[in-house]
Amino acid sequence: MRLNVVRRVRRPGCLLFWRSHATATATTNTSTTTTTRQTAYILPMFPYPSGSLHMGHVRVYTISDVLARFHRLAGRKVIHPIGWDAFGLPAENAALERNLDPADWTNSNILEMRRQLQSIGADFDWHREIRTNDPAYYKWTQLLFLRLMRAGLVERREAFVNWDPVDKTVLANEQITQDGRAERSGAKVELLRLSQWFIKTTHYAKELLDDLKHLDWPESVKQQQANWIVSLDVKPLPFLADSSIVAGVFTGFWAHNPALGDARLPVFVTSDMIHDPHGHAEHDADIEPNDTQLLHRHAGEFGQVGNDQPSVLQLKVAEWQACGLVRPHDKYKLRDWLVSRQRSWGTPIPIVYCESCGIVPLPEEQLPMLHLPWKAPKSTVHDAECACPKCSRPARRETDTMDTFVDSSWYWLRYLDPANTSELASRDSTQALPVDIYVGGVEHAIMHLLYARFMGKFLTDEGIVSLPHGEPFKRLLAQGMVVGKTYKCPDTGQYLKRDDLDLTDPSVPLVKATGKTPAVTVEKMSKSKHNGVNPMTVLEKHGADAVRLYILYRAAPADLLAWDESALIGMERFLTRVRSLASSATPPPSSDSQTPAQLDQSIAKAMHEAVHEVTTAMTTTFAFHVGIASLIKLSHVLAEAPDRRSESFRKGVQLLVRLLHPYAPLTSRELWSTLSTAQPAWPTPAEVEFSESTQICVVQLNGRKALVLDDVPSSISTDHDAIKRHVLASQPVKDLLINASTGDARLVRQVFVAKTGRLVNLVI
Repeated sequence: MRLNVVRRVRRPGCLLFWRSHATATATTNTSTTTTTRQTAYILPMFPYPSGSLHMGHVRVYTISDVLARFHRLAGRKVIHPIGWDAFGLPAENAALERNLDPADWTNSNILEMRRQLQSIGADFDWHREIRTNDPAYYKWTQLLFLRLMRAGLVERREAFVNWDPVDKTVLANEQITQDGRAERSGAKVELLRLSQWFIKTTHYAKELLDDLKHLDWPESVKQQQANWIVSLDVKPLPFLADSSIVAGVFTGFWAHNPALGDARLPVFVTSDMIHDPHGHAEHDADIEPNDTQLLHRHAGEFGQVGNDQPSVLQLKVAEWQACGLVRPHDKYKLRDWLVSRQRSWGTPIPIVYCESCGIVPLPEEQLPMLHLPWKAPKSTVHDAECACPKCSRPARRETDTMDTFVDSSWYWLRYLDPANTSELASRDSTQALPVDIYVGGVEHAIMHLLYARFMGKFLTDEGIVSLPHGEPFKRLLAQGMVVGKTYKCPDTGQYLKRDDLDLTDPSVPLVKATGKTPAVTVEKMSKSKHNGVNPMTVLEKHGADAVRLYILYRAAPADLLAWDESALIGMERFLTRVRSLASSATPPPSSDSQTPAQLDQSIAKAMHEAVHEVTTAMTTTFAFHVGIASLIKLSHVLAEAPDRRSESFRKGVQLLVRLLHPYAPLTSRELWSTLSTAQPAWPTPAEVEFSESTQICVVQLNGRKALVLDDVPSSISTDHDAIKRHVLASQPVKDLLINASTGDARLVRQVFVAKTGRLVNLVI
């Protein structure tokens, strides 16, 4: 029975129905102009077209699709676009390995991943689809580079960079392993000094920090951004130095600190240099043991070296500031953005080098500067020859390309007007900004979000958009990773494939070769760890709706999702129950029928709770698992209904199917067509009015009658904890506990509830 139901969910007719509906939605909603904030802009982070979806993709796009479908049913104009972060080193390397043009490789991957995205039931605005490798897109990326340059926010300078000698490109610190090797190629990273292009993100450092308070983002993400931008410090004190003996890394110089009277402090120099990914050197001391003892001995009021606790110096800042010895200021850790990449597959930097004219920006009317012909490993100087836009003499174009973070820093704007050939986006289309909900992986909490915020502020200052505080994303829904079980050899620690294991009893796995028990952990899905799951295989086996429900029910969006395919059966059973209920519901009464009878109270209560929980999940908490739990509860209540021909049962089933739509759209649409001819809409509280019976509760204060409550729900009469919460939360009791002389609330030390729930004694 269960397997037959799953086949019905996946049958071609149902998918064709959904796809035709999606196409109709796109063709009837092709206008990109938006003049009202009744628009809901739901934006998922666009994927890199690697050629196949992973479960992290399925999770993020299921979440955004659920929200988009809810807002559509609620009557809003929804913008739910998709596109492709199509440039980058992986495609260039794949092209080299296969002797292909990276454009051909990337575009074929996009076709395959588009097909895969459609199979999960996601209803995207495909007419808004963009590709960052499309000249019609990167023309505007180049324009933004030139506008930044015109504003004085782009410059070329020399800097130390992390260089991968195999991939021949610059690496960020995050792309380097702990032993100093490139994460992708495995090559030993070198430090080189190169001429590089920088975007001056530091220009907006203060705004990037201060405006975090305006964002409805997870506090952890905002804190990560703040930590990346700034650290508080004080202006250095004016030290007076004199010479003494030199020993080791101790300079032999001593400083007199006017804030500490005659205290003499030894001066040390750094012996190592650490370079950040933006090309700036930071210093760190490597102090020998003898010198450390010397520094401890002379630290005086500055406290212990390396102590994370507040030092005496920190505690005295206010005192010294009053004396004029120090001046507090913000010391920004944020560095300018190094955007040069020594690779071909990226947005060309629109710059020409001329011996006569120097560095010449390409005129805007000549954009886009197209890619050079693909050659491995990189185009030659001969290919870069061109005419100077100023003097027409022989010149050379820039061969470096831009960091892919530049492409993704503004794509949220282009989605609003993707076919516009005269400007980034029309003024009218930008009225949909800011993005209402931005959905994506928490691993992008710093770099991508920081650069997108920077670009939002620049575009606002340029008058291209009008964003409150220059912030492009109003709310952020940062999803956790999908993790899977990994099995390691107990002797070598090597990751084992499923084929290496005896999983006859999944609770007691064994290594086939040795009969030993492997070490079992839960880690981020990865091919190298052999714990990945092919989404297409899972979707084919269980159906899109069951997979969507499982992903949403298994964990809250921000939490790690531990994949366990065996648990999918629970969602399949739930869908089977819903189908059975829908098949039992009688047709709606004829137009000449009498006024409907009052709804059965148990069904009405479950309906009321479901509407509240699902709506709250969609608008406030994003606790989709709580909303699904309320639907499962409603399905159980309906399954136990004594009369399946009643109006209560029919309305309950109709409501269940409507509330199910964002979560399981294929099943919902198919079942709704059998239940009603009306266009489905999101239910309002008035549709499920529910007045629960109540009982009287006498409230005593220290054993004496104080007041009577008449609104205690009868359903909690035997739940003493629920009664306590209800009584203490009621306004009359809150007023009773106020101390008249001080105005403070008096402490309730104990609460006693009578067996019937009709008497509560508060001891203060």
